[in-house]
Amino acid sequence: MVDALSTVEYVVFIAAIIGNSIFFLFIRYKTDPIMDVYRILLYYNLFSDVCLTVFSFFCKPMIVIYDSHAYFLGNSPIQYETSHFHFIMFLLYIFCFYQPFVVCPMTYYFRYLAVCEARILSTAHFLLLALFWTIVAVGSDCFSAYLSVYPTEERLTEFHEHVSANTTLLRAIERPFAGLSADKDLRMLTFTLTVGFVIVSASYILTFTFMHLVTSSFRVRNRGTKWHDINKQIARVMLVQASVPMLLMAPGYMLLFQMYTMGAESDFKQYLMNILMTMAPLVNPYVGVLMVKAYRDQIKSWFTGTTVTEVFPEERTASNA
Repeated sequence: MVDALSTVEYVVFIAAIIGNSIFFLFIRYKTDPIMDVYRILLYYNLFSDVCLTVFSFFCKPMIVIYDSHAYFLGNSPIQYETSHFHFIMFLLYIFCFYQPFVVCPMTYYFRYLAVCEARILSTAHFLLLALFWTIVAVGSDCFSAYLSVYPTEERLTEFHEHVSANTTLLRAIERPFAGLSADKDLRMLTFTLTVGFVIVSASYILTFTFMHLVTSSFRVRNRGTKWHDINKQIARVMLVQASVPMLLMAPGYMLLFQMYTMGAESDFKQYLMNILMTMAPLVNPYVGVLMVKAYRDQIKSWFTGTTVTEVFPEERTASNA
């Protein structure tokens, strides 16, 4: 089973790189000028997914929950002298893996302000918003992880002396520790996972709230304010594109939270959780390609079969007068 997981990691890396290349070509050549705001977020999604793919491959991450302890393992192709570099690589991977939960609400807020409310945020304001969101959500979690699972000599010694590694994953995998908890760290680790769970839950609520706002009130600025079916389609496309990665990643995180907090551990759940995490880089590029294609197909059907009528409030007022 461990060999199968290693094979999956290589297959996913190659397939994800191909998917990201196709996604880039679709963004570059298959998006129209009317999709400018959408294109900005597509490029962001592409960049974040490339980071996730690269860090996933060079970290080869695996998380094991055993006897209420957490073990973070990595098998980077680049071998380091100490486990500290594996810890850094693992945190970078975790950031890329969970950033859709953190960044999706921010990007939808940006879309809502820029398009629905006709307010363009400056680059500086957007970067400040992104920096603030990252520090609050991810920075706090990384700091807690540093306090609770950093692979110090004391934690490594306690593991080798007192922990019985009779679970299948810990016995079968020879990977350097990127992080592990000791008995005195359990309270801090519980706090860290709880904070992460609250952040993810809040991000879900914010994301779907803003998706509802964007879908119900999407507008285009052109000689006033008008409703436009094409941009409604962009909103629907973004709804699907944001929902699919989050819905795929959520089960792995929920399994981790359940196994740690409730003690419902099993090898099957461990394998399933890690397979879901390994498959994550495949999601965004191919969903993005399908959504851009769906947008273009809808545009073609409208312009070849129907005529889009534009109604401006000032024209209606003039005719009534």
